[in-house]
This record gives sequence, structure tokens and C-alpha cells, in this order.
Amino acid sequence: MGISGSFGAFFFKKGSKKIKSIKTFLFNSYVYIGAFFYVLASILNIVLLRKLPYITVISFGTLIYVWSFILALILLKEKISIYKIVGISLIIIGVIFSALNYLK
Repeated sequence: MGISGSFGAFFFKKGSKKIKSIKTFLFNSYVYIGAFFYVLASILNIVLLRKLPYITVISFGTLIYVWSFILALILLKEKISIYKIVGISLIIIGVIFSALNYLK
């Protein structure tokens, strides 16, 4: 769910650089790839919501920020500040606590 949504945003970012008009938007393969990943993330979300508690699914959904952080760092070569590292670390800690609560 999270990594799929992150890839969707990644491809939208790549595609946005090539959009100059409606025509370039409609014929931009990155936009379609991004939309595919977002739809896939939504389907996975629905499947998980049927099987797991709402709060658990939403907690794990925050991992989209972690995956986006990794993609931005590796594929987009974006600068990463200490504040972003601390924020991502807190998200991971929160997800771990949420998982521990679910596994009880």
C-alpha cells in the first residue's frame, strides 16, 4: 500500500516536468504509470481494511512517508535534512508501536 502510493507520487513528479499543455499531459506516460500505482495502492488499502482494524491499516499507511523519503533520496537525489530524518524515525517508531499493539 505505502510503497505503491510512493511510486505513484514519484511518477507524477517525473511526469510533471514534461507537462506544458493539455496535450503533453494526455500523452505523458509517467502520469499513467503514477495513476496505476495510486489505483493499486487504493485497492490494497480496501483489501487490508476488510481484514484488519481501521487504526492498524491507517498506522501502516503512514509508511508512505518513509517510502517517499527513500525514493526522494535515491532516485530524485533530493537533499535530506536532519529534521526529515528525525520525522521519518518517529513515524517508524509509531508504526512499530502500532504493530506491537496489534500483535498482542
